[in-house]
Amino acid sequence: MTGGDDQSFLPGLVPERKRRRPAEPSLHRFFLALKPDPMAAGEACEAALRLKREYGLAGTPLKPQNFHISLPLVWDGDDAPADLAETVSAQVHAVRMPAFEIVLDMAMCFRQSKRYVLVLGTTRSVAHIYGLNRHLVLATRRGTGKASFMPHMTLLYADKPVEKQPVEPIRWMAREFVLVHSFVGLGRHETVARWPLR
Repeated sequence: MTGGDDQSFLPGLVPERKRRRPAEPSLHRFFLALKPDPMAAGEACEAALRLKREYGLAGTPLKPQNFHISLPLVWDGDDAPADLAETVSAQVHAVRMPAFEIVLDMAMCFRQSKRYVLVLGTTRSVAHIYGLNRHLVLATRRGTGKASFMPHMTLLYADKPVEKQPVEPIRWMAREFVLVHSFVGLGRHETVARWPLR
């Protein structure tokens, strides 16, 4: 992600540049994502609570409505253009990929600064998610198609790690991808646009 005075933006969109202290985070982040249906989100929440209890974690699970698998970032900064959704739509409307099943079957942790990120990963849906991400990277000319992309769904930010382990599979059919507006630091996400997988 970006920091300081840098802002990530879509080609053709020039943001108004404002001075910020280097350590001050961006206020708004827009990214493409896959979101679970309500049943899968509920199951993910149950998995987060179970792991929190078993490992004595101090973190609080994300709100179920905020669960997602991140795809390319398209904006990170203070003031997004009013026509951002329209611009992204013009870029991704030609992406064609059929709906596919997502199966999250592995819990693991990533180290992030002074905390750990507890996530659900997949051993069964990797190719489909990689494929969609690659199409969207090419369409938006944003993000990266590098091997470092690891599909996952964040459950909570914890004070200590959880060992990698299989979990009861959480499944849903990915029938669309969405544009999410994250209000950074507020735990608030809004879905501002949707595109069907077809």
